[in-house]
Amino acid sequence: MEKTMRNRSGFTMLEVLVVMIMLSAVIALMVGILGAGSGNRQAESASMKLLNDFSNIEMAFNNFKHEKNAVPVGLTDSTFVPVYLFPPKADSGFERPTTAGWVDGYLLGASANGNYVCAQAAYSDAIAAAASELKKKTSSMKVITNASCGSTTDSMPTSGTVSFTYWISRVS
Repeated sequence: MEKTMRNRSGFTMLEVLVVMIMLSAVIALMVGILGAGSGNRQAESASMKLLNDFSNIEMAFNNFKHEKNAVPVGLTDSTFVPVYLFPPKADSGFERPTTAGWVDGYLLGASANGNYVCAQAAYSDAIAAAASELKKKTSSMKVITNASCGSTTDSMPTSGTVSFTYWISRVS
């Protein structure tokens, strides 16, 4: 008896399986290539968010100072925050110390060296990368990374808490 092959349209299960394996390999390679730079994008995004928040607080501080001929007491000052800083409590994504004066991750402070805004985070490679990105975006010594807020010495800690001090006004 003679076997006849009928005309068929479509693919065999083996052909479909081979194509699926090839596609998954290509997708895995693309995810690896595209995902490799995501740490840098995250650092850039975190530093841009922090810089924007610092700039907003600086602008509000300067507006208050110009109009009132005085400096605000801090981010808990009820005559400053609701009127000059909108939204009054920005979300930095950094730590939220419960110490007096800190509001949603930020501290508006003053020292003999001038007025500053500070944010803190636990040291990690991502925080170090964000600090590096932040320094690229600001003028020299505008942002100081150190272990404590209000520092004028720029040195990146390698463990513990990293403080980002953004100088609004600085006495040389």
